[in-house]
Amino acid sequence: MAVLCDSYSIIIKRKAIDNFYRGGWDNFLKNLPNASMCTDEEIVRIGFLDPQKLNKYLDELLNFGLRHDSGRGDLVLFDQDKGPINKCNWLQYTKVKVAGSDYKMPICWLLERNRETNSSSGIVLKASSMNIATPIGWTHERAQLKHGKDAKNLADQLFYQGNKDGLDVYWNPITNEELFTTKTEKKIGSSKNLFKIIIPIVFIVFITILFEFLLM
Repeated sequence: MAVLCDSYSIIIKRKAIDNFYRGGWDNFLKNLPNASMCTDEEIVRIGFLDPQKLNKYLDELLNFGLRHDSGRGDLVLFDQDKGPINKCNWLQYTKVKVAGSDYKMPICWLLERNRETNSSSGIVLKASSMNIATPIGWTHERAQLKHGKDAKNLADQLFYQGNKDGLDVYWNPITNEELFTTKTEKKIGSSKNLFKIIIPIVFIVFITILFEFLLM
């Protein structure tokens, strides 16, 4: 099999999670940052639209015992247009056209030696045909959000609809469709939280003034 690797992704060896991630597979699932995870049981993919969120999650993975240095390559950072961002000799990558559309789906899989090679591209194939693991609910129609620097410009045109199954949902009025991104972080300084903080303070000040007035 292979896994989807659109936008920015962290690709992790499944065995590395079992052997080195603190708490193993069950704890890994509990700590997922969003609902974009998919796996073919050999590698695991977690996707991001925001590179900063990717880097934050990468730090969490390293704190839980994984490594991506030359000593032990448990994971690799992935760009849908460029492939692996850091050096990686255990992964293969290509794009396949989705039937009935112009969308080219970026996929990757664990490299196995002594397999059939596509001589025109140098790609080592796992088999003549492969199933592709994608996140639950993923469709190529929902994967039209632009990648990289163009994504920020497009985001200004979207309307936030809420959060569904760990994904933020936006409405694109140009194409009349929903777009899904990774979940947002809670902002401590939001107006709702600020209101909750101000009300008790005002109440305390009022009681203090009233008490001093009664003592006069």
